[in-house]
Amino acid sequence: MNSIEISGNPRLKMRGFTLIEMVVVVMIVGILASAAMPLMALHKRRTQEAELKESLRTLRRAIDAYKQAADKGDIAKRPDDSGYPPSLDVLVKGVPKLTPGASLAAGKPGEANKPGGSGAAAAAGAAPSAANAASSAFSLNLFGTSTGGATDAATGKAPATIYFLRRLPRDPFADPTVPAAQTWGLRSYASPPNAPAPGADVFDVYSRSEGVGLDGVPLREW
Repeated sequence: MNSIEISGNPRLKMRGFTLIEMVVVVMIVGILASAAMPLMALHKRRTQEAELKESLRTLRRAIDAYKQAADKGDIAKRPDDSGYPPSLDVLVKGVPKLTPGASLAAGKPGEANKPGGSGAAAAAGAAPSAANAASSAFSLNLFGTSTGGATDAATGKAPATIYFLRRLPRDPFADPTVPAAQTWGLRSYASPPNAPAPGADVFDVYSRSEGVGLDGVPLREW
């Protein structure tokens, strides 16, 4: 190591680093940095996979909750429907809650109001007709065939809305500029599990990423 003697006092010396010592220090810092970068990438990957698992769990719970509400008669359901949501956005936007006694089992919307109806229907009185009319309005509004606002025949107020999600989670591996609903692959109830495809409803969701998880399972199969 070089030393410089200060004039006037030979005992006081200034010690400095040689070029070799500086090169060694730079090499050590570079080695530490190169070792830390893979660890940071691994941490990011684990965070993304944990977020993907949580998002899939959240969406599937909301889809199942929608199905349960449809089966219980809390929301409108046509006889030929599976009961699963028609889209992911419906889980956030919500659907009108049916009032007790309002259902779609009576037939097509508006069928009860046709002239020449059965005597039993005419003898039922105005209350059942009002309930069926409210039910028809709910179903038309839900399935996108009517733009008018539905009201409860009993109270005259707008029906309560059932929400299944506060916000729609997104696939963490997808393009961040794409809307959340478009980041997921959709499987309809009519499609087989080995060939999921979108359809009239949303039975399940999956990641569109072609990557493989740290557990060795493709992300599309989670």
